[in-house]
Amino acid sequence: MSHLISRRHFTLGVLAAGGTMLATARAQQRTSSCASFHNQPSDSPLHKRLSEMWAAVKEETGGRVQVQTFSDNNQIPGGDPAALNMVVSGELDFFTLNGGSIGNLVPASNVQGILFAFRTPAQVLAPWTAILEITCARK
Repeated sequence: MSHLISRRHFTLGVLAAGGTMLATARAQQRTSSCASFHNQPSDSPLHKRLSEMWAAVKEETGGRVQVQTFSDNNQIPGGDPAALNMVVSGELDFFTLNGGSIGNLVPASNVQGILFAFRTPAQVLAPWTAILEITCARK
């Protein structure tokens, strides 16, 4: 049994394939502009290292991911709790904070603040390493 394609179907198929390739190329060229807050002054080592990290990300992604780092939580009223709420609501992309602050949203994370709960640094890092491995395996 022979399956012949009409010129019309062939042309539509070629156009559809070309459109798919164009859409894919455009999607690869898109850039993401994001913001990162932290509560330290602009002359702090944290600000310097975050800026360096995001510059490296920009370079490694060919400019597709660009993150601007804001010191002192960009002077938003409410400080760290307000910045954390911005992350939760999607208004802010990244926020560097101490472990105790996130405990209001994720109570289990408060375990990091329990003194002498772990005997070695390896015991402290084991659960976090496992979570990271599971997260990376899903992607």
